[in-house]
Amino acid sequence: MRFVITCLMSLLTLVASTPPTTPPRLDPQPPHPPPPGLLLPQPVGSFVNYVHEKSHHIGVVAGWDHGGHYNVVPIVDRQGQSEFLHEVVVKAHPYDVHHTGGVNRELGLSLAQNHRQNPPPFVARPTEPHPNSVHHIVKTYLAAGANGGHGGHGGTGGH
Repeated sequence: MRFVITCLMSLLTLVASTPPTTPPRLDPQPPHPPPPGLLLPQPVGSFVNYVHEKSHHIGVVAGWDHGGHYNVVPIVDRQGQSEFLHEVVVKAHPYDVHHTGGVNRELGLSLAQNHRQNPPPFVARPTEPHPNSVHHIVKTYLAAGANGGHGGHGGTGGH
């Protein structure tokens, strides 16, 4: 536990001493501020929904890879019991998942430690953004703007 605290404190010191940088931007940039209610990336232990092969799944964020993608541990239903699928890690872009709002930091840290000690042999990726994800919402928002704000009814807004 002391090791984890020492690592976190070292990381915080490093982050505090690093000059601020411009955060990464979504491509394409929306012409206006994003609509209200978009949830931005959440901490370790966040419960997230994602889509894989047209099915909706839930998992817990157990950290990030070097590319900034979440390492999500899937939760599966086995005979009416929810269990973690430890042999799989889902590499998901933070804006392709939907954050449920639930967070259990201790659980996320424990799952991350388990993955460090026993790296999962299988890696999966969401096959499309979740319908409530930032990418999906922004795409819908941009499409509505491109159609004069009429949600796909064409034109430039004129009647």
